[in-house]
Amino acid sequence: MKFLDVECLSELQRKLNDLELTDYRVRCQLEAYSCKPAGFDKKLSKSLEQKLVEQLEASPRVLEGSPVGSLEDQSARKTLINLICTLNAAHQDYDFSSLQLSRLKRVQDVRSLQQHVDSLFELFYRQLGLEFRQFLWENIGQIIRPEECEVYSYLPDYESDPYSASGALWSFCYFFYHKNMKKILFFSCTLSTRLAEDSESTESVDEEDFGKESSGLETPFAMFETVI
Repeated sequence: MKFLDVECLSELQRKLNDLELTDYRVRCQLEAYSCKPAGFDKKLSKSLEQKLVEQLEASPRVLEGSPVGSLEDQSARKTLINLICTLNAAHQDYDFSSLQLSRLKRVQDVRSLQQHVDSLFELFYRQLGLEFRQFLWENIGQIIRPEECEVYSYLPDYESDPYSASGALWSFCYFFYHKNMKKILFFSCTLSTRLAEDSESTESVDEEDFGKESSGLETPFAMFETVI
């Protein structure tokens, strides 16, 4: 997936991430990607396509209930692969290649999606001004035209993925996939408590300091932690 540098999306993302909330921290991603595979994505796409075809040949029922449609259809497989590649592009330190189908859901009603986001963003709108809501959805509409998109959500597992941060109060992750434009708009946001994140960070630093003090050698302790 090729990241598309869209100025208005960067501005929206910056305003959300720079919100000064005493007890909370906002992590937002609002990014556009071209669906044309390049570099590593080409290899990954071929690998995922081969894996899906092999699974279908071995047991067609294994992939039933796909949110993107029947995976016997190459177009549906391409959609699934594009969603996986988008997640990988948005979180480059995490590999979603083994994503379970149950983690994806088709969103049928874009208006309900907007209402859901607006309800979560109520605190943000109060601080940024009510005009920010209009600015947000108008720019998304101009860039991707949501009413013409297939829309999907990713359901976090809250244990091992990028949305499993300590103190997370809520999160969402949406894909607006416009097949004709061959483009995906990725919109995710997590609200977490600063206290929990700061505590986790402090514990991590304390563990590192303890390791250095108790072992006397930084490298062996680091190797031991990796094995554990």
